[in-house]
Amino acid sequence: MPRARVVPLSAPPSSYTAAVERYLTGAGIAKSSARIYRISLTTWGWMLAGEPPPTGPARRGAKPPVRELSRAQGDRLVAAPRLDRV
Repeated sequence: MPRARVVPLSAPPSSYTAAVERYLTGAGIAKSSARIYRISLTTWGWMLAGEPPPTGPARRGAKPPVRELSRAQGDRLVAAPRLDRV
């Protein structure tokens, strides 16, 4: 079984979207699988922002809200709090 390519974290990704792209780039999976994972992980972008993801035709090509990743907790990154809710 092929192993995933390791992408060194020289600097933390600036946003959730950048983190998703970095993860998918280093995952070593087929483009078709990366597409499915991207759809699922993009849906989480709306949930991180506290907004419902678009449904139906509005979902195709929709861009999630930009969320900065502010800090690491152990081996995971945590989204920064929304400024409009602080």
